Amino acid sequence: MREPDWFDDEDDEQPTPTPRRRHLVLLLATVPWVLVAALLLLPDRAVDEGETTATDDAEVMPSDQPTGQADARPSAGPSASEGDEATSAPTAPTSLAEEGLLTLQEFRGRWRVAPGEEEAAALGVVIARASLTGLGPHLEVDGIAPDASTYAEHLVVEAVERPTSEVAVVTVLAVVLVDGSDGPARVELRRLAVPLATTGDGPRPVTAPWPLPAPDLIALQPDLEPLTDEATEAAAASALSAAGLGEHTIESLATADGWPVVANLSDEDGQRSVWLRPHLDGLVVAGTTLADHSQGTP
Repeated sequence: MREPDWFDDEDDEQPTPTPRRRHLVLLLATVPWVLVAALLLLPDRAVDEGETTATDDAEVMPSDQPTGQADARPSAGPSASEGDEATSAPTAPTSLAEEGLLTLQEFRGRWRVAPGEEEAAALGVVIARASLTGLGPHLEVDGIAPDASTYAEHLVVEAVERPTSEVAVVTVLAVVLVDGSDGPARVELRRLAVPLATTGDGPRPVTAPWPLPAPDLIALQPDLEPLTDEATEAAAASALSAAGLGEHTIESLATADGWPVVANLSDEDGQRSVWLRPHLDGLVVAGTTLADHSQGTP
């Protein structure tokens, strides 16, 4: 006689599970607990396997190190079963180049996309030279007739001005040699304004340059107050030595509102003045970089 099945529905009778199926269900339910017990009871084994895997991976990786540095791993020490303590010497860190890794360096330059201020400045110097040089062969430029007794010895751009987006005016300072056929030869400082037009192909000359007042070359003599404290003298001597001027003798130090420290120096060649600017708690020779000051210039 068949025993009643308590899990069967009264209206819909289901097939009775076989003993083989019950064993399979019990086995599947037991597997997760067996894995948890293995992880709890065998921690050392898990660590050893992780170390072995890492070692295997390291051995597979290619190495570009030179001969004698191919194997940087320390050798295994004596085993604990022999009664000696296992020791390993620390290894020095290896640079990226020794690891054979590829490094990238990015360089960004000032690319010239279209004609700009540089082209205007360069052409301004050319036009100024053509305007100021008539002695000997000269550069032919439409609308420019140079003086036959002058020669532009040196030219430098002072500024580039743009009255509008279509034009530019380049201010040029020029050292001009003047022929002395009717008197002694002389040198003059002149300033010119060179007008240029801005086009899609670059700047173009328009008319002849016009003269501007030249800079005043008369030296300014400021009213300076003397400095006599020992701390300032020591800082000045240190700054001069760091800048390669240590062989000079400090005759006096002076300054004024809005002025640096002026050091009046002397050596076997004569006397000169050197400006010293404040930096942190000391002084630095003006015109030098901090790298020059820290290392000293010859």
